[in-house]
Amino acid sequence: MVNGNHMRYCAPSGTGEEDKLAAAVKQLLGLNRSVAVLYYQNSLMDWSQFSLHHWLEKNHPEWWVVNERGETVCLDGQPLFNHSLPEMRAHWLGTGRRALQTDLFAGVFADRANPLPRSAQPQPGPGQSAANGVLNASGDCVSPPDGRPPFQFTEAAYGAWADGHAQLLRDAQKAAGDGVVVANNNATVGVGGRQFERWCRADFDKATIDEDIAALQQAGAAGTLALVHGGEPCDGAALA
Repeated sequence: MVNGNHMRYCAPSGTGEEDKLAAAVKQLLGLNRSVAVLYYQNSLMDWSQFSLHHWLEKNHPEWWVVNERGETVCLDGQPLFNHSLPEMRAHWLGTGRRALQTDLFAGVFADRANPLPRSAQPQPGPGQSAANGVLNASGDCVSPPDGRPPFQFTEAAYGAWADGHAQLLRDAQKAAGDGVVVANNNATVGVGGRQFERWCRADFDKATIDEDIAALQQAGAAGTLALVHGGEPCDGAALA
């Protein structure tokens, strides 16, 4: 996998990461034609180094997730794709399809395929800079002006996003054809692969090591490609 998220620091501001990912893969294939590379595409966070982000920011910021108060939420400073909207899913899928049509990639790594954040976690003072919060008029991520937690959604909105996200992953797998979609922290019927991002160490699904092993066995029995990534930091304590 070529991870555009980690390449953002060497990319000029305002330029698309998609072309940089393709350039990196061409270099890899020049060294080893048998290497298989997955295209990186976050399925939750709209990372600002990608062309898709700049297009949405200019044309359809209303396609980002809003909370029950109508505020655009942000996670790690980034807005989130609202996959309850068919239009948003279509544009996300279009980005992946264009990457696959280059014949450089063996599939797509759908990062952050876990559920939409939902919590009542306290935030910094109203309007202060915050990694997780809402976008203000200047596009900065700040704590909500009323001081309330940002990630609060109606049941209907939360359910619609979850349904749309699952459909997105299934449609991505169809678009990949003989390739594979690896969904991070997510096992979805109809999707060819999944990753355990923090194996048995503060995993996003809060699973124990026994539960993770059982899930891995189930994935293997179902013919699902499974990637296991050690916890951070990775050590033997969780296996003791």
